[in-house]
Amino acid sequence: NPLQTVIPILSFYDKTNDAEPGVAAYIDNFKLKVTVPDEDPNLAVNSILNYGELTQGEGPFIQKIEISNSGSTKDLNISAGSFTGPNKDLYSFPEDTFPLKIAAGENASLDLIFDPGVSLGLFEASLSLESDDESDPEVVVNLSGSVLAPFKGEELIINGDFESGDLTAWRDNARFNHTTETVRSGEGAGEFNLLAGQQWGEARLAAPSPPALPDSPQSLEVTPEMIGKAYEYSAWYYRPSEGGMAPDDTVRMIIRWNGVQTGSKAHAITKVGDIPVDTWFQVRAKGEIPELGGDGEPLTSLLPIWSFQDVGSNSEGGEVMYIDDVSLKISSPAGPDPLTITSFEIDDEKDEIRLSWNAVLGALYAVDRSTALGGEEADEGFWEELDDSIIAEDTESIFIDEGAASLGEPRLFYRVRLISLPE
Repeated sequence: NPLQTVIPILSFYDKTNDAEPGVAAYIDNFKLKVTVPDEDPNLAVNSILNYGELTQGEGPFIQKIEISNSGSTKDLNISAGSFTGPNKDLYSFPEDTFPLKIAAGENASLDLIFDPGVSLGLFEASLSLESDDESDPEVVVNLSGSVLAPFKGEELIINGDFESGDLTAWRDNARFNHTTETVRSGEGAGEFNLLAGQQWGEARLAAPSPPALPDSPQSLEVTPEMIGKAYEYSAWYYRPSEGGMAPDDTVRMIIRWNGVQTGSKAHAITKVGDIPVDTWFQVRAKGEIPELGGDGEPLTSLLPIWSFQDVGSNSEGGEVMYIDDVSLKISSPAGPDPLTITSFEIDDEKDEIRLSWNAVLGALYAVDRSTALGGEEADEGFWEELDDSIIAEDTESIFIDEGAASLGEPRLFYRVRLISLPE
């Protein structure tokens, strides 16, 4: 029969049956506590959802809000989600999100959209979820997000958006591969998979993200002008709900100064369980270029390492994490509009390739060419300087690479560098 009553009994046992008459023990403040199931149905949700620090102009931003029905038998019916507060108009759900039914013991993951446009500042609102939870028919979630101006700096990583095909610009393709199925922007992203029984896995640059070192293509050159300057790192991770890394695993980016492990600096250490599933999640970090490397010598290079930790080394192998839109920028003063190649033309009859770019009158430019953005050989894929004495005579400069069309290369890459502005 169903349990209806409980009789507590305190028992005192004289094991050897030789106790003397008198007091053996004192009992006070006796309590018997029992747990009871949640109300049926019961809406359970975190009361705070913070989007963190976001970059102006990169929205709209989407976070997952996890809602559970912790009741035991009845369905939970959520009729609506409404917003109040000073910035209520910036938050929304996709159409047809409500009404929503969640079975007992189940949960739902909803997309919550934050679209601040180009506004800067802290934006707050409250979300009210209305349901048939009799004890709490309206549950409130506090929302917030901070939007910051973009970091003004020079990008040090070329292939951070993983658009150059087979990822020859990264090391260890067996565990860090190119994918076109799960991407944040463009057509490509990186997919890292764990190896069973190994706690640490990593990926490194392996090709000319300028200014790479010819004898150490995984490192970036640090010039004297960079010492003491601020830098900003950011990347986007995607944690799949099926086949992803375990919640207690971690991801991070490490910089080794002069390539030495001593004194290395870890950035954006993130527990996988803190990354929402099935959505892109941004990590950010800031720092300052030091004067000395980990070897105590003047700093001349930095080695970025993307690290994936299998805590406990208990993976079965093959668990994945996706990464896209990786950026490492060093601060630079405000200058002209971003340098952009505006046109590109191949003329087979004249055996030449012509490219043009937006220019500053009187500025000095250089044009480089490469046969690849990376390769297995140390000398393959690095930039060949074609001309470093191009003075802009108009707001659009043109360079002609004579003989390039007949080189027989399957692909060519070009870059334009600003050497100096007019005094």
